[in-house]
Amino acid sequence: MVTTVVASVLHLVPNARACPGLAADAVGYRHLLTPDGPVRGLIALKPAVARHVRAARRGGVSVQFGCSGRDMQRFYRVHLLTRRRLDVPVQPLRVLRAIWRHMVESGPGFLALACTSDGTPVAGWTFLVHRQTLICKYGASDSPDWELKPNHLLFWSVIERASEA
Repeated sequence: MVTTVVASVLHLVPNARACPGLAADAVGYRHLLTPDGPVRGLIALKPAVARHVRAARRGGVSVQFGCSGRDMQRFYRVHLLTRRRLDVPVQPLRVLRAIWRHMVESGPGFLALACTSDGTPVAGWTFLVHRQTLICKYGASDSPDWELKPNHLLFWSVIERASEA
């Protein structure tokens, strides 16, 4: 069983005030879950989150787990849309392919895709595993489909999977 789930990482610049012209800025968050055993259904969630998970299911969203090159290509399309929407640089495909080849195909990493009823990915995350820790590495979601609540279902499905492993 995975004992720790880490979602993103908080990067801090030590002694930023000692560097003229440099400002410290939080660029992410670190969330730790330490389940004692298998997660016992949606009752473990806050009511609003459980409602979003149920809404995603009613809306036809399903989560697919994968580790093939084809899965990565499907994720990369949503990744491109997300990075462009955020106006941040897009990692070249070769970078994600290298991470994929060395840390997913050859190891315990995986990809989770939230897909509409026709199989179109609308959200996805790559996950890496180190010992008993599951690390969310790259995430993406297509903003026109946020009303389907794909991210809520995606993370819930990953937490369920991790707690049973």
